Amino acid sequence: MADKQSFFCSSRSSLFSCAAVLAAGALAACTAASESARQSAANGARIAFHSDPGGQDDLFVINANGRKLRRLTTGLEQIATALWSPDGRRIAFLARPTGHADIYVMDADASRRKRLTGGQGDHYDLAWSPDGDQLAFSCCNETEQDISVVAADGTDRERRARNAGLPSWSPDGQLIAFLSIRDGDVEIYVMQADGSDQRRLTRSRGEDANAAWSPDGRRLVFNSHRDGNDEIYLMQADGSGQRRLTTSKASDQQPRWSPDGTQILFTSFRKRDPLLRGVGNAEIVVMHADGSRKMNLTRSRFWEGDPAWSPDGRRIAFAVRRDFGPRGTFQLALMNSDGSGRRTLPSVQYAGRPANNCCPAWAP
Repeated sequence: MADKQSFFCSSRSSLFSCAAVLAAGALAACTAASESARQSAANGARIAFHSDPGGQDDLFVINANGRKLRRLTTGLEQIATALWSPDGRRIAFLARPTGHADIYVMDADASRRKRLTGGQGDHYDLAWSPDGDQLAFSCCNETEQDISVVAADGTDRERRARNAGLPSWSPDGQLIAFLSIRDGDVEIYVMQADGSDQRRLTRSRGEDANAAWSPDGRRLVFNSHRDGNDEIYLMQADGSGQRRLTTSKASDQQPRWSPDGTQILFTSFRKRDPLLRGVGNAEIVVMHADGSRKMNLTRSRFWEGDPAWSPDGRRIAFAVRRDFGPRGTFQLALMNSDGSGRRTLPSVQYAGRPANNCCPAWAP
């Protein structure tokens, strides 16, 4: 099934003038200082996530080194999604304090929060435009959803596609990929960012979903049920050259490109229905963009999912649930991109117990 809330219901500092340093010892010291600065910046990288202390669903942020845990919303009934603007200065998210899921935008320090929508129904599937000026989303009921675009200040809302959901901007901002069942099956389409020239890219009897653009905008990776099991597929941006990258008995979904476009990360649900979130074994797998050299990064009997690449591609944040009993909770964890160096991040606490923490999103 599609990865959706609802669809049809290196720092360059400290390099200084290394090239001008002639002594080998001085050059080594300069290189070490550069690496130290890079590591310091990486540890200070921010990760936004969802947590539910005391039953309140809210948005939090923590540094990658586990420090500076901060609560950004209180009592907003935030839906488990957070989306940093491309410049990292703002966060867009969904919340339902009044019953309907609406779009909010605030500064990264939680100031200047503004609700962009209200009264039209439920909103889902947020996607920032690459220039940070607009947000695409789907709305508004279970029988028919459309894709619209709104300016980041809440003005100029316009519908771009009917009977559609899960919008995804191309890296250059010229195109939007999306899902639709307008032709009978859940298929992937693409359109110009203004809604014109809507074209169907996939044609299969099984569901095609979760289309993600490669960093260079030339390819789309997605998962498909066309062969009776969810697998990862790849195609050119015009829909040509579709080919299967995974072949397993598991349900492979939620593909994510590495920042340099050389690898693809995905979640492999091994023993249970993927819709039973946090139940059964789920693994995080990485492979080369051509489908070769697959590597299971987690290799455990636990549920591990929601993987997110760090901006430099060196680390992966994810959610893990180790206890499947009634008191088991989701926690956030980090690992290196090869699966090494795994560690759990500090949890939001309530009444002396960890709350659920999920859905990590790295600041750019």
